[in-house]
Amino acid sequence: MDAVAAAPAWSGLKVCKQEKVEEQSRLLRDRVLRHSFLVEAFVAGELICILEHDQLTLHLLAQELEDADFATLRLSEAAGSLPVMKENRPDLLVLDMGPPLDETGWTLLEGIRSDGGLGKMPVIVCTSDTRAIEKRSALLKGTPESSVLGKPFTPEALLAMIRAMLAARPGE
Repeated sequence: MDAVAAAPAWSGLKVCKQEKVEEQSRLLRDRVLRHSFLVEAFVAGELICILEHDQLTLHLLAQELEDADFATLRLSEAAGSLPVMKENRPDLLVLDMGPPLDETGWTLLEGIRSDGGLGKMPVIVCTSDTRAIEKRSALLKGTPESSVLGKPFTPEALLAMIRAMLAARPGE
């Protein structure tokens, strides 16, 4: 019996599914790469947008989330990312508030909170600068859609916060 004949019947389905996911990812990537920043999306579970300027950290965070069966939308610049989020409608945003995203990150958060479609999207602000959070606390306090995660943090802490915030959404 050769190796092809010995392969389980479902392996062909897995290959077809993988090809479909790759094609969907390619089409989505082609659609959003017309913007001037890095965007990658993968078809999976709930869509988590990660806005992180450091490419290695962005990749590692996305990998952790994808391993936990979340789809990811990867952004490396806050400027110009609001239209991409409006188009893709992520379920949650992980927002890095370290330099160089500080001011543009806060501007983005203001834009999200004032947008009718994205205004209630849960946001996790990741920062090592608690003074910045205190200065801008009006954007975060009193809104169940926002949480702060201090840096450094573990992937487990981020995943726990994501799951808790998604579970707490109205209608969930």
